[in-house]
Amino acid sequence: MKYQTLADAHAQIQENDIFMQRWGYDQTNVDFVQVVKVTRRRVWVRPIDQQEVKHGSMTAEVLPLLNHFTGEARVKKPYLWNGEVRLVVEHGSCRKWDGQPKQTTSYA
Repeated sequence: MKYQTLADAHAQIQENDIFMQRWGYDQTNVDFVQVVKVTRRRVWVRPIDQQEVKHGSMTAEVLPLLNHFTGEARVKKPYLWNGEVRLVVEHGSCRKWDGQPKQTTSYA
């Protein structure tokens, strides 16, 4: 489905949805946030913990842990980027998690 307006994108966000972000320079970090409240114009998200499901040499695959909160709720305003709903977070923006494990890397 292609989002036509911000209202259409916002309508696609529900409580308990998970958004994810990859970031880093020498390594790839993955952060997850969980939607805890939705109103007409804003969403509240809280960072959640993750679980390693596969481990390799300086690499891992992680999954989010629903309701395992690691911080307080923050208010976010959804926006569209190339037709995809996103939220602004600490290190840039995040997108809806697709349900698949995400790869992380570490340096030494």
